[in-house]
Amino acid sequence: MKSFFAAGYEKEMNVTIAFRAKIPTGRFTLRIAASNTFRVFVDGEFLCYGPLRTAHDYSNISEYVYDSDKHSCYVVAEVASYNINTFYTVCEAPFFACEVLSDGNIVADTSAFAGYLLSDRVKKVQKYSMQRPFAESYIMDADRQGFYMGGGNFPEAPLCEVPGNWLLKCELKNPKFDFIRVDKAIESGKVARDNKAFVHHSDWYCDWLEEKFRAYKNSELEHDLLTDACQLKYIPGITANDFTNRYDLYELSRNTTGFVELDVIAHTDSEIYFLFDEILYDEIKQNTELGKYFQGSERQLVFWRGNTINAVKWKLKTGKYKLQTFEPYTMKYLKVVVLGDASVTPNIITYENPAIAMKLNANDEILQNILDAAAATFRQNAVDVLTDCPSRERAGWLCDSYFTARAEKLFTGGNLVEKNMLTAYLLSPQSEYLPEGMLPMCYPADHCNGNYIANWALWLIIELEDYQKRTGDTALIAAFKDKIYRLLKCIANFENTDGLLERVDRWVFIEWSRANEFTMDVNYPSNMLYYGALSAAAQLYDNKALTKKAANIKTAIVLQSYNGEFFIDNAVREGETLKPTNNTTETCQYYAFWFNIVDRESHPALYNTMFNVIKPNRGSDIYPNLYKSNAFIGNFLRLDYLAREGKHRQVLDECVDYFAYMANRTGTLWEHDAPNASCNHGFASYAAAFILNATNSRK
Repeated sequence: MKSFFAAGYEKEMNVTIAFRAKIPTGRFTLRIAASNTFRVFVDGEFLCYGPLRTAHDYSNISEYVYDSDKHSCYVVAEVASYNINTFYTVCEAPFFACEVLSDGNIVADTSAFAGYLLSDRVKKVQKYSMQRPFAESYIMDADRQGFYMGGGNFPEAPLCEVPGNWLLKCELKNPKFDFIRVDKAIESGKVARDNKAFVHHSDWYCDWLEEKFRAYKNSELEHDLLTDACQLKYIPGITANDFTNRYDLYELSRNTTGFVELDVIAHTDSEIYFLFDEILYDEIKQNTELGKYFQGSERQLVFWRGNTINAVKWKLKTGKYKLQTFEPYTMKYLKVVVLGDASVTPNIITYENPAIAMKLNANDEILQNILDAAAATFRQNAVDVLTDCPSRERAGWLCDSYFTARAEKLFTGGNLVEKNMLTAYLLSPQSEYLPEGMLPMCYPADHCNGNYIANWALWLIIELEDYQKRTGDTALIAAFKDKIYRLLKCIANFENTDGLLERVDRWVFIEWSRANEFTMDVNYPSNMLYYGALSAAAQLYDNKALTKKAANIKTAIVLQSYNGEFFIDNAVREGETLKPTNNTTETCQYYAFWFNIVDRESHPALYNTMFNVIKPNRGSDIYPNLYKSNAFIGNFLRLDYLAREGKHRQVLDECVDYFAYMANRTGTLWEHDAPNASCNHGFASYAAAFILNATNSRK
């Protein structure tokens, strides 16, 4: 397929180009690839969003079948070129490539499309989050539906042929685009602008721009969406038919990811704001610093809670509109705000994995609720790669992917999404910003500031061993061999004279707890992971030297880290001497057991303390100097180890302790054990495996 883009716009940030063609039809197949992101309408009807992501310089081809009873129809593909580095899209030159087939014959290709600049989207706005591209703001004189049907007045953008990417046939199933009607308003009221309101300014929104992070600075903005949305003041209570300066707060049945549609009749020129989040954050009222700003009687939808700008704005002339967000967002609560006079009806088009093969049954109401939450979490985090969250980042993080991949096998019977993600890692070029052999911590993405997590690269080896066991795909394992050996060579640069990793560069990440504070100089959980990765590589590639190396590391860990009661987290270098600290965490102990550094037979007292005395909800008076784990990944290592040990009743009880309140509040499972970050995190869908394995084993 030939690739085209609008001449002169190839390097601009946050430009959206529409490609429109009149297609002869009945039934046709659309084959499309584009970068960065795209969506397609046929005669004004939403068809799809993409791409199904993969590595730099490559694109998966998406195929969609459409039936029309007309002699011809208009196909419009809108391609957003962001031209910035993110954790969600790769920074590469934009392009559009397309074929339209009828009865197996090509009836149109890219050259049949004309180009238009979609000038109603505001270009110079803040990023939605540090990890994703730009937020959305629009100034519209007319609805786009006329353009989708062949009319409209967008400026033409002459097209030129561009190099594009290598195009790949894709094994993934197309995402699930279901229509959800939103009709449950739980609060309504009047809205006004308050110029003295608190504005949440976090550096990264615009000016936290290291030299190689691209975005628009505050001084460049055409629209300060963050400030505008923060300055909306709400007064609950309204009559049913009063549409002027009004807001409506809606609640979905569970946390959901997709594209919000708004059917709008603007009786006068109006501004429409769509604000959203995964929870109502009433906890902010107790915040010692911010609580004073949030003492109104309205329910607290804090749209910036997750370090995101969960806001979209449309400035509309009088008229009728069908509006839709370009990018997918995640929410259980959405607030529609009208400044002016307009009636608004919101709906959602989901964006999810379509391949869940069965409904999982726990035969227990509480456990079933957790299972359903795990399934919902998985569907939203496994569309094209295995993502951490479908909201703030949509990033394919290693380590997270190990657990989500196991959930994928459980829910779908296969591992197509994991394979697509691993293939992207396999195809990824050596980054000029990372040390030779080091792999990105999440991908497809760009890490132009040189940051990486060596621990997560080691988790890739752990996952590859597990992937081979789950799928039998030896070809992919063989293809990874050179990349894995180069990675191990890179990491070996941090070995000390004992063979342990010491002062590993960049971000040494253990988990979201006090364990992350004890990472220098020799971090023992990292070395337990290193032992596991070397053992896995030895198994994958039949390398006895790696087996011996792993054994020596294991011996050194036990000798240096175990203090007779617990494994300490780290030792610090003082001159030539490595001195043990007194830092101990739950998570370090779970690493030790999960990676087979110790077991019940070798360390019975420690086993008893960790799995019989220590409980998920222990008080602060029980081992106060053994700092508690968080959800990711300490609590999951604990549950997984208990499952290995056959502690099925305990696993079920602890799943209720860990997950029931999450499932009840959002219908999804969270990144942390508190609602201070993502409340929809892919790895947490693995909780379903704990419940089902324990339930089935007890039958």
